[in-house]
Amino acid sequence: MHAELTPANVQQLVSRLRENPEAVAWTERRHLPRPLVLALQTSGSATDAAAAIELMNRLAADPKWEVRKAVTDALRHAPDDRFTKTLVQLSDDENTFVRRAADGALERRRSTPGPTNGGRRASTTFAGKLAQLEQKHGAEAARLARQIGETYYDQLVGATAHDARGILTPLASRLDRIIDQLAHTPIQPGRLRRSLQHMRERVDLLARMVDDMRSYALPVPPTRRPERLGDLLSEAERLAREAAEGRGYQTTDIAVDQAVDGGITVEVVRDRVLMAFVNVIRNAFEAFSQDSAVDARSIGIAARVDEGVAQIVIRDNGAGMSKEDLAQILEFLPGAKTKKNEGTGFGLPIARRSLVAHGGSLTIESEEGRGTTVTIALPLEHGAGEA
Repeated sequence: MHAELTPANVQQLVSRLRENPEAVAWTERRHLPRPLVLALQTSGSATDAAAAIELMNRLAADPKWEVRKAVTDALRHAPDDRFTKTLVQLSDDENTFVRRAADGALERRRSTPGPTNGGRRASTTFAGKLAQLEQKHGAEAARLARQIGETYYDQLVGATAHDARGILTPLASRLDRIIDQLAHTPIQPGRLRRSLQHMRERVDLLARMVDDMRSYALPVPPTRRPERLGDLLSEAERLAREAAEGRGYQTTDIAVDQAVDGGITVEVVRDRVLMAFVNVIRNAFEAFSQDSAVDARSIGIAARVDEGVAQIVIRDNGAGMSKEDLAQILEFLPGAKTKKNEGTGFGLPIARRSLVAHGGSLTIESEEGRGTTVTIALPLEHGAGEA
């Protein structure tokens, strides 16, 4: 019915739907999103564009799911980032068909590079970089690069969704039991308190997972400042101990020996490298189970300068890892965890990513029952000589 929408048509429709969301028959509303996208692409007036955006968002909140799905279908191919928030909201729609369509539209946006101001595709996008790689190294190299990227994506989404579901399912079950008890039986304060405490712990874990995902995704800023390595490691030890104790680990009987030359200075983004150290040292604290047979629990933190590079070695005599677990950890896939790991699976990938962004590296050696050694390399402060 609306093969082409004029600004006047759009303004009139907005006015009618403001007064009554069903002032236009839903069979007609269902056919509005596609021509509305075309109208937005050709609109030269900010006022006209604002009206078109309002109309699209009203249709996205339409009482009929068929209209909401038509919005997601129209926006699937629309190169307009103004509706990303709208699609995110629709991805949580009560109707399954709308949710699936919105998820597909969002996925297409993530995988399709947008135009630059000059109308050309941005070469900094994933697809743009693949095109550059193919031009320089051939189709096979580009195919392998895409395969690696998809593996990382699948691992991240799959592992995180699995863990989130493992947190949310028992949380929902406890909520259902509490609601049922409140409706049918007298409240038992002690029992209710324990249930709420358990739920709080689950929520904290979910929040930590979200924070870790965000930390992993954030790029490392380019600005670096000189920092004393000994100060960074001392602070990291304190924060790592607090974090381990906050997760129920006993650390008072773990001896930590630091042997770091006070003159070593590295040029880094302080918070990123500090948290990388914290993640590694916290793993060392958590390597000791409560029933460990190790008599003298210890962690060694040493640093020296070798050929203009600071070499930091963090060693524990805890549980260690099997060859299979070590091989999995060394892939540094975000979200990957061993069976003994109760964390989010992001700690070491975050640490390695931060260190590599600084021109450094992280390697791990471990033997089950004998402990783990993590070696970190970081460039010295620019212009500094050997200590």
